[in-house]
Amino acid sequence: MKKTIALAILLAVFLLSVPFGAPAADEPSAESLYLAGRRYVEKKKFEKAVDCFRKAIRKKPDSVKYHWSLGEACRAKGAYPDAVAAFERVLKLDPGNTNAICGLGDVHVAMGNTEKAVSCYEAFVAVTKNEPESLYIRGKIHDLRGNPDKAVDCWRKSLSLRPSDFDTLVALAEKLIRTGSEREALPLLLQAKKIRPYDENVLVDLGMLYTKAGAYDKAHEVLTTALRISLYNPKTRFYLGKACYGRGDLKRAIDHMEKAVQMDPTDPEKHFTLGLYYDKKGWQDLAVSEYEEALYLDPQYLYNRLRSKERAAEGPVEPEH
Repeated sequence: MKKTIALAILLAVFLLSVPFGAPAADEPSAESLYLAGRRYVEKKKFEKAVDCFRKAIRKKPDSVKYHWSLGEACRAKGAYPDAVAAFERVLKLDPGNTNAICGLGDVHVAMGNTEKAVSCYEAFVAVTKNEPESLYIRGKIHDLRGNPDKAVDCWRKSLSLRPSDFDTLVALAEKLIRTGSEREALPLLLQAKKIRPYDENVLVDLGMLYTKAGAYDKAHEVLTTALRISLYNPKTRFYLGKACYGRGDLKRAIDHMEKAVQMDPTDPEKHFTLGLYYDKKGWQDLAVSEYEEALYLDPQYLYNRLRSKERAAEGPVEPEH
């Protein structure tokens, strides 16, 4: 009892000794907030990154790198108007900032503002003194203007000067995939993967190529890694479903394809593929429903599918040696 009273007295004395309304501990510095934001970007926690960058900017409103980082984080999370505002603020502070010019162009591409994007990229080319970067951006301009051959030519030249540039490797690889040169795209993606082993887009593109080549174990490996990075990419789920099917795991193939359809319900290919898997399982009613949905979304789907198979008859992509 006496010990309890003594402890109560000591606690009361301590509380009375603390000044009323004592100031709170010092807040983190602008640079500390900025560094925390960069770490959140690396972890793809873009909401928290944006919050950190905004707080840093309130403390130091004329910092170019804080505004630029805010623009990149907003672009990554799809807040395009906020990204535009951040990059434009950078350009008010530093009119020749090539990172902001290029970032603004990338945002306009994402928003579908082709002419504004081209204008930004042309401004970049006009001020940059780095030939490989200039060629890379010229390729993006040609791509936006519907000149894929010229885009590919620029990116090839850029890589000849800067062979290990990640962005150029990926841009060229993805363009080659879209134009049917998948064999040539594969080594470019493998090189990009060595530079950034956990880039989601590279992993998914590799998974797609491996799946088309029938290298289902390799596809499953890279796509499982991509799934750990993000659970909500319908393309990952789609090709992971196909990889599981190729490995003879129909149950998981259906599970992944169902999730792909839930995430992207307007894609007829996902519905039709899920229908095929239902058919294989013996669930005819469900299969017919998916086939009907695919044809409802695209009445020409079966015709286009047959044409695609004819073009693919030239041979599969060769997997990694």
